Amino acid sequence: MGEIFELHVIFFGTVQGVFFRSHVKSFANMLQINGYIKNLENGSVELVAQAKKQVLDELLKLILNNPGFGKITKFEKEMKKPQNNYSKFEIKY
Repeated sequence: MGEIFELHVIFFGTVQGVFFRSHVKSFANMLQINGYIKNLENGSVELVAQAKKQVLDELLKLILNNPGFGKITKFEKEMKKPQNNYSKFEIKY
């Protein structure tokens, strides 16, 4: 069984008010990823996702290639050991 990693990404651009979080949640559910996604006060969106590294890479690829109605102009990512243990993927408010 592969090691679990945590992917932390901040997405910038037109990512709030365009169903971006629910779009990403559908990808996370499809890939059986745990974690969360939430809007930040500065207009960006934060993603925290936990799974095997290969699955997290696939999630990021899916999001960047198909952001739904969103438009990503920039993103910052970090891959690390999990800080918490999430049992599902949710949209935080």
